[in-house]
Amino acid sequence: MVQWLVGGAGQGGVKATPVAVPAVVLAAGRARRMGRPKLVLPLAGRPLIVKVVETLLAHTGDVWVITGARSELVRAALAHLPVRCRHNPDHDRGMVTSVQCGLRAAGRPGPWLICLGDQPGLTADTVREVIAMAVTAPGQIAVPTWCGKGGHPILLPDACYEEVLALPATQGLDAVVKRDPHRVVRVPLPDRAVVEDVDTPEDYEREVQRHQAVGPGTGGA
Repeated sequence: MVQWLVGGAGQGGVKATPVAVPAVVLAAGRARRMGRPKLVLPLAGRPLIVKVVETLLAHTGDVWVITGARSELVRAALAHLPVRCRHNPDHDRGMVTSVQCGLRAAGRPGPWLICLGDQPGLTADTVREVIAMAVTAPGQIAVPTWCGKGGHPILLPDACYEEVLALPATQGLDAVVKRDPHRVVRVPLPDRAVVEDVDTPEDYEREVQRHQAVGPGTGGA
């Protein structure tokens, strides 16, 4: 696994610290509101899921993609990238089952970066800022925010492992995040994309327009 270095002379003289942070990408949904397989829709010349994963690979080095519905399409889209896919047979029971599947696949110790497969606006700066919390706020759950609203990706510390695995399928990951506010650090960011994913045709059109405006390279290394 690539070790991501945090700190250095340019950041208040803090010594660089190696932190290995695998990313768990949730890519198991049925895309009912979209009406077609959204993760392989074209965006900036490549499938939407590829845009997300390429951004993560540049900064985490170890990416697990949790598939469910349309698993074969997602796997085919990512076949050229150095990622590992794990099928979640319980994906229809709720999104948290994919988080649980991802933590089991990536293994301990944490932390882990929990990401949405349908968040193509994810940027390199956002990934860096959230991962940096593993050093500046060790043991804390890190949640990026825009205008006070929480989004993704979320950094989960190792201490949350058993707690997440114990969640019933009817609950979401927010049940863990909201359980104890004192262990949560909110990371204010100027990027609206942390609270935007792609669920509907209108969301997809928004992303098409965004990527046409800023160019295909946005969000990478």
